[in-house]
Amino acid sequence: MPAGGPVSPRPRLMRRFGPRLASVALLLLTAVAPSARAADALPESGWKPLRIGVLPVRSYVRGAEDLFEERPGPRQLRETAGQWQRHIERTLSRLDLVRLRPSTDALKRALDRSSHREATALARERYILGVERYRALATDEAIEQLERAARLYLDAQGDVTEARELADVQMYLGLAQLERGGSHAAHMAFRQMWLLDPGRVVDRGYYPEAVERALAGALVDLAQLPDKVRIRFPASTLVPLAAQAQVEMWVTALIEAGTDDSTDAPVLALTIFDSRTRSVALDVRIPLDDDPLALDLLDRELTAWHACALESQDRQLARRVQTPRWSVDLGYTHTLFLRHDRTRQLFHSPGVGLAVAWQSTSAVHVFGEFSQMVTAPDSNHDLLSGFITSRLAAGAGLTGGSRRVRVFVQAGLELAVTFTDIRMSKDVDCKHFGADDARCSGLFRDEPPIAWLGLNFGTGLRVGLGESWYLTARTGFTSYVAPASLVRELNFPLSFTLGIGSRF
Repeated sequence: MPAGGPVSPRPRLMRRFGPRLASVALLLLTAVAPSARAADALPESGWKPLRIGVLPVRSYVRGAEDLFEERPGPRQLRETAGQWQRHIERTLSRLDLVRLRPSTDALKRALDRSSHREATALARERYILGVERYRALATDEAIEQLERAARLYLDAQGDVTEARELADVQMYLGLAQLERGGSHAAHMAFRQMWLLDPGRVVDRGYYPEAVERALAGALVDLAQLPDKVRIRFPASTLVPLAAQAQVEMWVTALIEAGTDDSTDAPVLALTIFDSRTRSVALDVRIPLDDDPLALDLLDRELTAWHACALESQDRQLARRVQTPRWSVDLGYTHTLFLRHDRTRQLFHSPGVGLAVAWQSTSAVHVFGEFSQMVTAPDSNHDLLSGFITSRLAAGAGLTGGSRRVRVFVQAGLELAVTFTDIRMSKDVDCKHFGADDARCSGLFRDEPPIAWLGLNFGTGLRVGLGESWYLTARTGFTSYVAPASLVRELNFPLSFTLGIGSRF
């Protein structure tokens, strides 16, 4: 035994089983890695979940005889409203690509806003003032304060989040209108009160008989309205509430009296409102005389809507991910000749450029560019006169980046044609006496038409301005190889272009 004590068996085990364990680990990694890469490659960003909010279900199965006390039937239906809301939420939560925000969560998002709290607090103050003025028999002042309170509640989406408080405002507003003799205005206020708070009852004998008749008439009028869902939750309420609750669709459901004269069975009026298009995506009425059948119909209707919603999203996704093949841009171009052996300074060539590109794949494109430029004399007038050149380039390139910002590099052939004389000289006599004078020496001159041939290289970027339009900035460089006599004296134009274009 060594002096250091007994030898641990771990090194021996590692020597025996270490290579096998390493092989197993390597196999596991190679098996898991493709799966991870495949999971990462899933188009999760393209399949956008449907964010849906569910508003509380309310029951509107009431008549004039339910003014003072609900009958057992309407009361039982009102008590089952919460059960139907849970059925709706449970059915939606089982659907793929649906992110459900129940009513409590959706409303809490609105209630947490400081602006909402301030508006509702101010509305309560106006309501208290209105009630005080009504009890003091100052009817006009009471109506003014109560109408302000109603507007403040509506501006803060209080018809959804503080429905009972707004119903109290409408109640006193109707009472004040009756005191002033406005029977029609009182009827509308009372009907709005019943719409906001359908379970409300009135103490018998507490109000005068005229008030009781007005309340009963408004309740009967509300029961006869054919589409209470859209009256209760109009688009003007649901659209801003959707933005605040971060949902795209609202599910609203009301229990109403049956519309068929042959039966008194109530119905569940279910509506799905799409805030993006401000339209109703589903509007269905489900009879509630048979609960199992009603549950089956609810599941079928929501499943059918879900299939249509996914199909519509699939079409939108296909349109969204389809990369436009063609692009055309037009802009200002400015060119400098880097070789100018017969001149002492750079001379500038402003012009206009047109570029057309076709994206053959996501990374490869072919292009064609045309530019027209006017080369102006330099400050020393070593270029004796300006000349006009038409340039045409074509080739292929590589493209990369996001949809908003794309960069590219490209290369190709360029053919340029000049249709005027090119005359350059540093000799003062040439400038003073003219190029045709005998004292003019050291003059370079080329007669038109002149055809330039060279290799074109370019790079640039595009910044998207929306779905189709973009800003473009690019720089290009050309190395002319012919004609030999000219390119030895004037060559290597460097161009800068800034413009706007469109993809299609």
